[in-house]
Amino acid sequence: MLALPGLFRLHLRLDGRSLVHPDSPALALDREIQATFGTRDPIVLLLDAAAPDGIFDAEFLRWVRQVSLDIRQLEGVEGRDVVSLATQSRDRVDSIDTRPYLVPLPETPADFESLRADLEAAAIPLGILVGQQWDTAAVWVRVPPQIDRAALVSSLERLVAASAEDAPGRAWAVGAPVAEVLLGRHLLLDLLWLLPLSFALIAAVLWGVFRRPWAILLALGEVAAGIVFTFGLLGWSGQPVYLTTAILPIVLATLGLTDEIHVLSACQRRVRRSGPGLSHSSLAARVLDDLARPMVLTSATTVIGFLSFLASDLPSVRSFGLWAAVGIAFCLAWSLWLTPAAVRVLGAERLVAPGEGWLESPLRRVLERASVGRGAWVVLFGGLFLIVAGAGRIAVQDGWVSGFAAGSEFRRGMERANESLLGTHRLLARVTFAEGKKPFHDPAVLHAVGSFEDRLRREPSVGGVLGPFGYLSSITYLAKGRPSADRAPPDSAEYIRRMWRRMELGLGIEGRREVVTDERDGGLVTLLLGEANYRDTRDLIERIRTLEEDHLAPLGGRVDLGGDVAVSQAMIGSIVRGQLASLTVALVGIFFFLWLVFGRFALALRAILPSSAAGAVALGVMGWSGIPLGVATSMFLAIALGVGVDFAIHWIEWQRREGHSAARAAVGPAILVDTLAIALGFGLLIASRVPANARLGLLVALAIVVSCGVTVFGREKKRGAIL
Repeated sequence: MLALPGLFRLHLRLDGRSLVHPDSPALALDREIQATFGTRDPIVLLLDAAAPDGIFDAEFLRWVRQVSLDIRQLEGVEGRDVVSLATQSRDRVDSIDTRPYLVPLPETPADFESLRADLEAAAIPLGILVGQQWDTAAVWVRVPPQIDRAALVSSLERLVAASAEDAPGRAWAVGAPVAEVLLGRHLLLDLLWLLPLSFALIAAVLWGVFRRPWAILLALGEVAAGIVFTFGLLGWSGQPVYLTTAILPIVLATLGLTDEIHVLSACQRRVRRSGPGLSHSSLAARVLDDLARPMVLTSATTVIGFLSFLASDLPSVRSFGLWAAVGIAFCLAWSLWLTPAAVRVLGAERLVAPGEGWLESPLRRVLERASVGRGAWVVLFGGLFLIVAGAGRIAVQDGWVSGFAAGSEFRRGMERANESLLGTHRLLARVTFAEGKKPFHDPAVLHAVGSFEDRLRREPSVGGVLGPFGYLSSITYLAKGRPSADRAPPDSAEYIRRMWRRMELGLGIEGRREVVTDERDGGLVTLLLGEANYRDTRDLIERIRTLEEDHLAPLGGRVDLGGDVAVSQAMIGSIVRGQLASLTVALVGIFFFLWLVFGRFALALRAILPSSAAGAVALGVMGWSGIPLGVATSMFLAIALGVGVDFAIHWIEWQRREGHSAARAAVGPAILVDTLAIALGFGLLIASRVPANARLGLLVALAIVVSCGVTVFGREKKRGAIL
């Protein structure tokens, strides 16, 4: 109750940059580049023309102009942050100032022909301000650094919706900032309806075994209380909810449910052994005698696993580990104190049915066939080996756009933008030279940069390249009166200086600064990418380094990378590597903790076997099925580790106390119920419209089933069992 008001203090930080460490070199370099050149991460409002003539329609161009003006009126957006045909200047001069392409608004066929000629002559707007097939126009919104991105995206969505009814076309808001905001929003909305359905399915499984409403309320009550407590405390702490901590309800529901099912199974076992005359207090005491030690051990090992994430240098990963550990500790306290109190108050008759539930008979038959023969083990281990071998095929691959389902509205908008424009993601390459006071007045330097730009245009993942050489070539062509087929750049330092000055007259000082610095000692090459994913971007960066060495290094040049693509690239790799390293440390830490507790190396090894097998099999399935290892999928290993260790510890505790057969009879049913309830409940996430959720549901369900199989399906030997 004290934690509950903290829920109203929660604030979300679901953008991609919140996942990056504030002192990350990639983020610091990006900030430096943006400060030097005045660039901003862009949101693209793609306006798709419905007219047969494409953009050459007066009503459509009027819409482009109005949308541009409306965006300029949004809070926090400055005039220079909006770039479109309505704001970008053309090279025709009627007075001392140049005019935008849509001033005056073209209305006649002659006006449209003149507009087309000017756009073709300038070359650079093609694929950026207008579609390559002349059927779309783009309004680029440069996101100010201090603005609330989620609020800006919401404002743009309202603006688009307000003009949708009488608009002469279709509007799409796309780009990396939009993807980050929408992915976080969709993730939360998805969980809001999928988690209740999962809980309903879990409740059905519990009813099929225990057939009492109080059993369902007791189990799901702990999960709900754990989620409320954890997120309430998170709200009081002032820390934000990141994309990583947004999946904590799944983690807590998975791990918090296991102890309650063991308690209910223990109640059922005690009642059937002692009969209905057992007093409530005696029942509670005996359940605690049976379960207190294994519950403490399972929670301790799970907390150790999650606390290993505190070693990460990323605040978002540390937050996930810390609050998962807090939630598990709360669930332990609930199971040790409130659950026994509930047993004392309610008694066995309200928690478990005296007869056999409709699910118990098939579960009992599964346990009766749990012993696997020697030949079957050979076949089983051979199959598992083939599955695990698929882990060698797994690759790190992630991207904001791939986080959306293929048929989703945003995915369709991105596909349309990539088809029409040169790209909406930007990789910024800052080019500097060690020698020369003003290297970007030097023709040799410009030609080297031109070769660098030209080779980048040939890369398959690059849609377009904007750089000093390309801009200067277009400006020189316009300055010469548009001579046919002559786009050679200026060949003298004085002429180059004049062309930079002419660029300032047309695009303004801010526009020129986005290409070359005031001192002419640094230039910015902007690479426009369509589907900017981890693997393709990694290959592109390697290619950039090769071209840097071939074309720029001989003149003392070097390249530094920034932009949303570079930051995301660093973030994805860092999170995946950090989580895998933390889980390795956690596995080792749990092993030594259990070795200390059990006093035997073999028992500690057996305890971590189910979780290790579950993780290995899940990784193998990912490899063979082509599921990449990304930010979301790498987190399933934390759940697999926690559940697998829980099953094994309960089994080993009973086996040490009463033998293998007794463990199968006492703990086996609870493990099977746990497996069925959690695997089915969270397997429902496979139906999610967010691919990350669907993969998480699949991998969690698979890991739980494998953990159960390795724990329960052991074969008797002279000195016990395989497990």
